Amino acid sequence: MLLERIEPEWPKGEAARGLVPRLIHAIPTERAAVGLLERIDPDWGKSKPAQEAVPRLVCALPTNEWVRGVLGWIDPEWDRGEAAWKAVPDLIAMLGGRDAQVRTRAVRVLIQITDEDFGGDVGKWREWMTRRGGAEGFTTQPCRRLSAEAKRQVTTWLTMAQALLQAKRYDKCAEYCRKVLDLAPNGSEFEKQAKTLLAECKEAEKRSD
Repeated sequence: MLLERIEPEWPKGEAARGLVPRLIHAIPTERAAVGLLERIDPDWGKSKPAQEAVPRLVCALPTNEWVRGVLGWIDPEWDRGEAAWKAVPDLIAMLGGRDAQVRTRAVRVLIQITDEDFGGDVGKWREWMTRRGGAEGFTTQPCRRLSAEAKRQVTTWLTMAQALLQAKRYDKCAEYCRKVLDLAPNGSEFEKQAKTLLAECKEAEKRSD
């Protein structure tokens, strides 16, 4: 680099370190900023400015897929934390854009963060967001995600609850519904299905008395 030819020690200087927050901010549009950060501070990803930049970097994923590697460097589990959760409203807004590729990528990121899948239906995503408390509900609440094993377990419980409802085993049906509600994230489709089944179960039990 030209700077290194002029001043070989520039990355170690105070002036260079002072550029770290600005370089982190520039990452979504300037890929070269990552290389500069690595020269200035190899551990820049652990810095407070880097952690604070996660929501903005997540929002950049639909237009710049390479940012995924940067997020992984900052936090290998970036998609499970509160910072990524804050990006959800902006990602949903991207679904209304004209660029089909950006919309497709935004859906993938939303699914990864939320464990919900409404495809590219912006109306359903917004309805789901409203149930979560609107955009404000995404500023402080981390997203509780289910592991693949937990998803399978919840799906099995819902299937059992449906079968028990048909068999008029209302007490057992309610038991499985409550298991789902204990595990499913708030506002998730799993929670919605369990609440619907539980209401049907209670209504059917009343009619049978």
